[in-house]
Amino acid sequence: MLEKVLAKFAEVPDMELAQYQSQLKNAFGEAAFRGSIEMFTAVYPSDPVNKGDKWNISTNLESGMTTVVTSNYEFRDETSDYTLISGNSKLTTDKSAEIITGGFTMNFDLKGTMTSDIKLDKKSGWIIEAVINQEMKGVSIMNPNEYIPEGMINPISFSTKLTTRN
Repeated sequence: MLEKVLAKFAEVPDMELAQYQSQLKNAFGEAAFRGSIEMFTAVYPSDPVNKGDKWNISTNLESGMTTVVTSNYEFRDETSDYTLISGNSKLTTDKSAEIITGGFTMNFDLKGTMTSDIKLDKKSGWIIEAVINQEMKGVSIMNPNEYIPEGMINPISFSTKLTTRN
């Protein structure tokens, strides 16, 4: 898919094309895809739980930037069709992890929170609906290079809502 998209940029100079390619791979490549799937599925407890029980899960997400996610989940409710679990998470980027984009080396220093409400099918245990709200703030750090010898720090913040349904 990425190759087909990049083929549309045939007249773009090589340096810009490399930058687009790097940005697309960071946003939609294999690691980003796995990270998105893991964000929804790294919620299951290691042992059986009952209504009211709580458990913790820590994961590292690779989606353009390495993010450590520390989550506290609770078995909130159940019906004849589904089980509802809710989570509160803290997110912190690994600011030592470097990303190369368009030939430039960058780091991200972000912190944030995430809340999750997830319905699991009572029979299969698979996710039938998930709503995840995420907020992060911090800075992106472009390391010194030949074009910007002193480097550059930019504030960054974002808020996302991810919803998936069966």
